[in-house]
Amino acid sequence: MKLDQRCIEIIDILLMQDGYMNIAKIAEQVETNERNVRYSLSKIDRFMEENELEPLTRHPRKGVFLVEKKSIRPILSIFKQRMTPEKYQYSQEEIQNFLKLKMLISEEVIPTAYFEEVLFLSRTTILNHIRAIEGEVFLEDLNLEHKKRKGHYITGDTLLKCITFAKILIRSINIREFYNFINDDRIVSKHGELFFYNLFEYEYLQRAVEISHRLETNLNRGMDDQTYITLLALLFKIVTKVQGDFENISNALSKIEPEYKNSLKILLNSVMQLDSKNQEEEIELFTRELCKKVGEIYKVDLFKGNSKFLEQIKNHVIFMVKRLRENITIENPIFEQFMKTNHEIFLVTSQICKELEPLIKVTVSNQEISFLAIYFVSEMEKFKTNQKTKPAILIVCVEGTAVASMIGAQIKKMFEFERIDTMPLRLLDKETIEKYDYVLSTVNIPDIRSEKILRINSYLYLDDIKLLQKHLQLKMKVQSIQPLNKFSKIIQLMMDNGHITNLSKLESDLLEVLTNDEYEANREVVPDFIFSPETVVYGEKANTWRQAIALGTDNLIAMDCIEPRYYENIMKSIRKYGSYMTVAPGVVLAHAGPEDGVLQDSLGVTVLNKGVSFYDRYNVPVQVIFTMAFQSKEAYLLVERLAQLALNSEKIRLLTEARSKQEIYQLVKATIV
Repeated sequence: MKLDQRCIEIIDILLMQDGYMNIAKIAEQVETNERNVRYSLSKIDRFMEENELEPLTRHPRKGVFLVEKKSIRPILSIFKQRMTPEKYQYSQEEIQNFLKLKMLISEEVIPTAYFEEVLFLSRTTILNHIRAIEGEVFLEDLNLEHKKRKGHYITGDTLLKCITFAKILIRSINIREFYNFINDDRIVSKHGELFFYNLFEYEYLQRAVEISHRLETNLNRGMDDQTYITLLALLFKIVTKVQGDFENISNALSKIEPEYKNSLKILLNSVMQLDSKNQEEEIELFTRELCKKVGEIYKVDLFKGNSKFLEQIKNHVIFMVKRLRENITIENPIFEQFMKTNHEIFLVTSQICKELEPLIKVTVSNQEISFLAIYFVSEMEKFKTNQKTKPAILIVCVEGTAVASMIGAQIKKMFEFERIDTMPLRLLDKETIEKYDYVLSTVNIPDIRSEKILRINSYLYLDDIKLLQKHLQLKMKVQSIQPLNKFSKIIQLMMDNGHITNLSKLESDLLEVLTNDEYEANREVVPDFIFSPETVVYGEKANTWRQAIALGTDNLIAMDCIEPRYYENIMKSIRKYGSYMTVAPGVVLAHAGPEDGVLQDSLGVTVLNKGVSFYDRYNVPVQVIFTMAFQSKEAYLLVERLAQLALNSEKIRLLTEARSKQEIYQLVKATIV
């Protein structure tokens, strides 16, 4: 039983009293109302009962009296040490993540008073935070509802709520601490106390864990951390609804509501091996063709002595297809960093996947493509690595196997190792650590102390590299200098030594020279489309992301480039698929389909005076919106060049600092045309 701060304060007050104490006086001392005090007293009674002590003695006029003073003191002292019950100033992010998690895991309406009590915040503050998360919930294709005089709750598909719960939980807390809580009810942080004791009834959570273990043993492949927590959240919902021991999954499914039954079947089906021979053949052909085409482009034989890699990527494709067919989405946590350094191989992988999609009969999302591209980057680095005697390394990564492979590829590019293995965090123990020379973890592991454990980021930064050099004492390989590294220096020199009237055009022309081996060859010509200073919206203000998109579409509607329904179709896409149109920090490529109201190929550019939140993974206010309305087949060239422009942070900075529509128009035109 968890005692909150108010309960602790009340017990401390009663310990100092020789007799009864009036409830009104208690309320005055703890600065709350009598109703809340009575609620806290009932929680104290349950706490006393669990510790085999007499409950509080009550008198209708005198108040309450604590009989077991001598016995409660040592228990309370231990409880305080373990629970760190002192008031804690939660950050805005912690508060809003907790609100989302509580409403996602609960199947009932949550009263505002509950959040006031748990978070020690006023009703007004709680309601402001709830309003702030409404947009994020909407982008997950869920709805935040309010029931008058009762509270708030989130509605939507049950499995989608569990998937969203898992994503938020993993990025909100140290997931290792969560596994420790599951195993022995142990918590070492204040925000861990807030999340675990208020999100879960421990008894029900234990039952969910037992069932998940039984299910996992029957699968052909273990689950990564995100899938495991999704399953745990779904089972927790089920066991709170259904009574019984759940001796087998068939008995469990017969007792639960159809919505839970279907969700569980879909989730289990997504992590089990395919049993259809035809599907296996489709997957096999897709995988081999994908590896063959990527290998041909990069002149690497991915089949030679590479059975382990082929099996690995085939298994990934199997579960990718399962996820896509069941509309289960996953998010690559290093998508932004990966795109900055490996944009070319992403585009290559994306183009080949589009060609091969008819084989697997699903549309492969950009997030899924990025995971496949990570595998290829990781594997191709092996061909460049000198195979010498190296220490054994274990990478512990809650973000999944593909991210761990990306870390391994980065490390192999700069250091020398014998082998690199990966493992989900929840399976790590002291015995496993002893089998390796070093363990690289993307999260803190507070319960295991070992000099072998090195904490790194999900994508290696300079500090991580210095850490590896210092602790591992490995020799870094010399990196080749890319010609493009000189580009920013050339621009700076020209700016320092002369007056340039059109910097963006000069920049585009120089980049073309530096990156093109045959400069005299004709550049591929983009199709005609409507784009002028008149299609640029500059210096306007938008209060919401909907208004921000409407600025661009309204302008194109006025110029007879699109129909009004084009805006509505953009809204439908964002609602269905989330904030995928935010392709880089602060940049959105707003678009619908060619049949959704495009009258003429056209491009609008909106540069906002002040950014507006799109509730995307970058958590950066959006200032630049490209409104794309294309219907011709040749327009893919424009889309590619706009994507490249969106990923160029320096050019986006120039757009946000531009002082006229003409300047914005010239910069964009010089880049894409």
